[in-house]
Amino acid sequence: MSSLAMLVLGVISCAPAEPPIGPANETDKPPSPIMAMAPSLLDDERIAAALAKTEWVGRIHTDAMRELVARRKELMRGPGTPHERACRAVYQLVLKYAPQFDQAAGIARSEAKRREAVEAVVRSNERCAGSAAMSVFGAPAGTMPSASMLAMDDSVTGAFEPYVAAIESGVQSTDGSPSAVSSVVSGVLSGAAGIPTADLELVAGVGSVAIASSEEWSAVQGSGGFEGCNPEVCGYEMSVFSRGSVRRGPLAVIAAADAVGGIAGLYIAWVSGVREGSALINITAMSAAAASAMMFISFFL
Repeated sequence: MSSLAMLVLGVISCAPAEPPIGPANETDKPPSPIMAMAPSLLDDERIAAALAKTEWVGRIHTDAMRELVARRKELMRGPGTPHERACRAVYQLVLKYAPQFDQAAGIARSEAKRREAVEAVVRSNERCAGSAAMSVFGAPAGTMPSASMLAMDDSVTGAFEPYVAAIESGVQSTDGSPSAVSSVVSGVLSGAAGIPTADLELVAGVGSVAIASSEEWSAVQGSGGFEGCNPEVCGYEMSVFSRGSVRRGPLAVIAAADAVGGIAGLYIAWVSGVREGSALINITAMSAAAASAMMFISFFL
């Protein structure tokens, strides 16, 4: 098992999920990603149940990104290079929301293990993998705290893989708009209706964060939140054979980064042998939050 999967999921137990911690002000709650789904999907009881069980992934992700947008400059204060400060900011943000991710997934672990888990997720980002960036966590490069893995219930079969891959490629091919991303996720979920429940819930969780990301970053773009971003980071040229070169904007870039980042964390855990559904959704949620935060901060470096 990889260091990332062991640290993110090490020494944890799965307990009955309690209601997730939410914003103190009910009016500040982000809309549920379920509302963006094709209405026909909700007629399928299994899909509707999977979406309801995993809607917290997108909701907590949105809360974290709203805080990031509001506090980006504050989180970036302190010593170090811009990339070192970015890694530290992402770590601080994900660590703050990690208890909510754990509680919603029904995962119980010590504060020390939670810190190790978040650190492992942030270190897995290529921008934070170097020795200088790793030092912002107070540990020498190349060292990882030891962790042991509790036996996990083999509840996820692997049937989720082609559907999660379809969400990843589908979101990357869109302009990042909520309608386009929701269409991709709805189509994939419709095709996944017959797979085992634990796998279906994992696909629904990935879809939840993809839709929530698109909706929140679309709102940020509409309010001018991307103004001043570095064009070399927040936009790129995509070759389209019939139309030549097309420039994609920051919404497309960051929506794709969220989906790819969350799925990357999921696959690292999966190939390392993790099979318990709530643990896989938990690492997907934290990985997507870290990838999203890093991408947004990188827009302004």
